[in-house]
Amino acid sequence: MEAGDDKAPIRALLANDEALQQVADNIMAKFDTDCSGTLEKEETKKLVQFFLAQSASKSEQMNLPDETYEEIFKLFDRDNSGTVDRAELKDFLKALLEELLKDQ
Repeated sequence: MEAGDDKAPIRALLANDEALQQVADNIMAKFDTDCSGTLEKEETKKLVQFFLAQSASKSEQMNLPDETYEEIFKLFDRDNSGTVDRAELKDFLKALLEELLKDQ
């Protein structure tokens, strides 16, 4: 790891599949409010809203139209089952982290 490398934790997480799955499982546990083992559209919307709230300053709170949440859900739900399972959540998280690394 290079000194001052603020992307090092992302790289470390991406290099450890077990740790990445644990992060995905923790996210699932927090947002799977009906304990179905999957995320439905409304639960996924709350997850996205949570991430947006964490990344935006109070002055720039983002209110996305429902159509945008629908498109985001489609990115999560690769098998078009109408829900997001553990593997889909992990894969989406991995893709998102890889994109963050590209923004160097």
